[in-house]
Order: sequence, then structure tokens, then C-alpha cells
Amino acid sequence: MKWEVKLRNRLAQNSDVNFRSMVANNETLVIVYIAGLVDDGYVQEQIIPSLFHEATFNTLPSYRFEQLEEAIEAIFYGNALVITQRNELAYTLPGKGLEKRSIEEPSSENTVRGPRDGFVESIATNLSLIRRRYPDISLQVRISKIGTRTKTQVALVYIDGVVNPDILEEVKQRVDSIQIDEVLDSGTIEQWIEDSWYSPFPQVQYTEQPARAVSALSEGRIAIVVDGTPIVLLVPVTFAMLFQAMDDYSERWMVGTAIRFIRMVAAVIALVLPSLYIALLSYHPGMVPTQLTLSIAATRAEVPFPTIVEALLMETTLEMLREAGLRLPRFIGQTIGIVGAL
Repeated sequence: MKWEVKLRNRLAQNSDVNFRSMVANNETLVIVYIAGLVDDGYVQEQIIPSLFHEATFNTLPSYRFEQLEEAIEAIFYGNALVITQRNELAYTLPGKGLEKRSIEEPSSENTVRGPRDGFVESIATNLSLIRRRYPDISLQVRISKIGTRTKTQVALVYIDGVVNPDILEEVKQRVDSIQIDEVLDSGTIEQWIEDSWYSPFPQVQYTEQPARAVSALSEGRIAIVVDGTPIVLLVPVTFAMLFQAMDDYSERWMVGTAIRFIRMVAAVIALVLPSLYIALLSYHPGMVPTQLTLSIAATRAEVPFPTIVEALLMETTLEMLREAGLRLPRFIGQTIGIVGAL
């Protein structure tokens, strides 16, 4: 069988590729699949019995291949390939057996009154979560493969008639222009499509919540879903959108507005307070009230560094503690955070 010989030559170095020969309906067949991506029990109980009954086989969702490269790609995507000896044809059948994480509440976006489900690593599951919340024909999905080696599936999701056609065309052009060997995470896509690589501000919003993604789609934005990661990108984004949360839509407008205003005030304080502290103590101490100046002077009496060095050391220490708490195992991270605070 020419197909079998070609596949064995191309996949000879992959010991996890299974070739199973059998005779069904007076014809020799070969089933090719990768262990782990396709369950052996599924092949034995579903695929093989269907090959003995031509009527049942014809009802299965299959696709006939003409090119060897297409067949190999289908195998590595978790499908089973059936090769016939009589007609020298190759058909692919959807496999079953790839393990995937169950739908859980995202740890990075906790909500009080909002939905608790989150995206997973499977692009098919993520698209179904979006479609379940927006069951309308206007929801369009455009899937392409990026990465000359990984061939990662990347889906552009938008609502036809709501999205701006010019923005949609720009996003399509930027995604299609990506030339890279591998795409393993949505962060790679983010860095390729952003406007200014040297800007310190986020230019793409990301989320793990299907409800938040659907809300963004309803506003005319575009969701970029990458296979293998639970992080979905949302474009375009404005600075004010970064302060929004799903709980804002679950609360009454007065409470939601007040909470969002508090977030903005806290962001301004975090950005301005260190520089204001350095400016007042180093260059304009006369603007500080006398009692506050005496209190600050007493606390800094034993500090052997200038004010700017003290502030930089404090910011660096906080970032180190945050990174340690995030990257270390959970229990050790909590201990580091408590000791660092003391």
C-alpha cells in the first residue's frame, strides 16, 4: 500500500504512532493514529466495528485526503487515518482520547455575582462557551493556522453588523502577516499585532471569562482565541476598558460606578504617590506640614540612603515579593508574602 509505506517512512522516528492492519469486507485496511491523542478503546469499540459495516462507516464524519502532508497533519491533530488497499485512498475519522481540563472558575478573575465558568486550553471548548452565550447567526468565527511548525489554530470571533469592518480587516491583516515557527501562547499573538512594542501600557486586553468576552463582542470588539491557552485576547482596547470588571454589570449602576471610580483613583495614587513623595521630601520640603515633616524625618533618621534610592528599593522589594508569591508553590509563596510584609 503506497499510503502505508509513505506514512511509515515519514513517521518512522515516532514510536507513539500506531499502525493497525485488518481485513474488512474482503479488503485490507490500515488504521493509523497516535497513542494518547486517540484512545485505543475508542478505536476498538467504535472505529473498527464501523469498518465491517459499510453503511455505518458511511455515516461517520470522514474526509478523503489527496495529499500526504494533509493526512499527516490530520493525524497529529488527534484524528485516526484509515487507508484502503483497493482504491489507495486515505480517510480521516475524528479521534477521541485527548485529555483536557474541565471548565473551572478562573483564578485570575474572581467574581462575586458574575458567572463562574472560565476558558480552558481547548479552542473547540472555548468557542462553544462563547456560542452558548450568543446563539445567533451573526456571530462569526474565522479560524486560521499560524506557525510553520506548530500550525496552531487561531480563531477571530466577531459579530457581523456590530464590528467595525475597517478594524476587522486590520486585525485580519495583522494576524495573517505573522511569520513564526511556533505559537504556544496568546501572548505571542499579542506582541505581533500590537501598535507600539516599546509602549509600557497594555494595547490588548485579555480575559479568561466567556461572559466578559461576549460582552466585548457585543460592543463591537474582536476576540482572538488561540488553541492551547485559556487566555482570550480582546481588541481594540482603550485605557478606560482596563478598569472594567464583570461585577460592574451585576451591581446597580451607582455601586458599579463608585467601584470603578475607586479603581481609577487607586491607579492614580499608585502612579503618582512615589514620585510625589520623592519630589516633596527632596526638593520642596516646605510644602509638607511641619508635624508630618517631623514624623517623616524621625522614621528616616536611620536610613542611610537618599529618598529616591529608598523609594526605588521599596518598589523593587515589593515586585520581588509579588513575583515570589506568584511563581513559588502556593504554601511557600504565602509564607514569603507574610515574612516580606513583616
